Amino acid sequence: MKNQKKHLQCTLNCYELQQRLSTGLTVDTLNEKLIRQETKRWNQVFERLASVQFLAERNLAFRGSEEQIGNPHNGNFLGVIELLGKFDPVMQNHIQKIINKDIHDHYLGKTIQYEIIDTIGQAVLQEIIARIKSAKYFAVILDCTPDISHQEQMSMVLRYVADGTHSDVPAGIYEHFIKFIIVESSTGENLFNTLVKEIEMLGLDVENIRGQGYDSGANMKGHNSGVQARLLERNSRAFYTPYVCHNDNLVLGDMGKTCSDAMTFFGTLQRIYTLFASSTKRWTVFKKHVKGLSVKPLSETRWECIMESVKAVRFQATEVCDALEELAKSTNDAQGKSEAESLVSQMTNYRFLVALCFWHSLLFQVNFTSKKLQSNTIDIAAGLTSFEKLFDWLKTYRETGFVAALIDAKELANELEVEPIYQQKRCYKKNKFFFMNLLTNQF
Repeated sequence: MKNQKKHLQCTLNCYELQQRLSTGLTVDTLNEKLIRQETKRWNQVFERLASVQFLAERNLAFRGSEEQIGNPHNGNFLGVIELLGKFDPVMQNHIQKIINKDIHDHYLGKTIQYEIIDTIGQAVLQEIIARIKSAKYFAVILDCTPDISHQEQMSMVLRYVADGTHSDVPAGIYEHFIKFIIVESSTGENLFNTLVKEIEMLGLDVENIRGQGYDSGANMKGHNSGVQARLLERNSRAFYTPYVCHNDNLVLGDMGKTCSDAMTFFGTLQRIYTLFASSTKRWTVFKKHVKGLSVKPLSETRWECIMESVKAVRFQATEVCDALEELAKSTNDAQGKSEAESLVSQMTNYRFLVALCFWHSLLFQVNFTSKKLQSNTIDIAAGLTSFEKLFDWLKTYRETGFVAALIDAKELANELEVEPIYQQKRCYKKNKFFFMNLLTNQF
């Protein structure tokens, strides 16, 4: 009898379980449903966290001075999340749970930001490496420079030719920045060992390198112990190509320093910028007269800034001179008044106007060629043609450039009401000592 009751109870339990399974009302089913709902919600939340990629692509700062939801100083990342919460019910529900303290792991802190950025970066790097492996051969470009903490770092860029057979990538030449590498020593040996180590860590073969490009540093391009020499010893097909535009920068920089007239000319341009940029009141006077291009400071690394500085004065010489004259009359600063009057005297000198026209023509032509060489679609034939045209122009300008500069400067002189007379510099004679005069008279 006892066994019959137990059997009957088990039968009833089995029947009840069948009924619950058929209707989906078991405890496990309900728990699994809750788990699936929570998993779906978190997947939707992480889809919204793609704003990390939005900010990273535009080089925008993520964090602010605060890290609280609702605080206007919580940074761009949390600000974008709050903006999404106003229009998206999923993110609105997630933010409300955070405010009500229903959840503690909200995945909106700095840690998840770093993890998402790192994950996206690794995915991008893997795609780049896959494309390079598909192309097989590649070139490496390195450049060393100290960062803001005065620590030497090396940037590595890889270039390859895609044949159009991988991941729907059109055929063409592609160039990708890979990473910054902290280097302890900037010697050629250490940089070469670092390069080989990084290439192998990326899963690439050093023997497949077909090109290398560096700046003009001896540790990079040195023929004996530089990186290019050491790489050529290991891989004779890794042809070295110097930075053409960087060499142009060095050539033009040396041109401006070997001639005293050129140094005086560029020094005057820098003085004009320094005078007007030293205060907002002076800059207002400048903008009152000069409506177009603004004067630019000179730069040691970006010689295109020199071109922009010359261009601003070349085509606005009258306006710049008027601004200097007003500044000299209106300022109460003795030093500023003296500097403005000195610059007016310098700009109304026909010798300065000739230099202005000469350097603008020269820098414009070189800058035009440099821009073409930096194009992503230029080939060797087009590059050589551009250089040949530049060389031919320089040869012609060497013979006729001074005369052309005199003609252009004469037009500027007429606008400034300056007499177009090219005055020769006074030759300074060295004083002879008494015994030198005696020796000269004896001979």
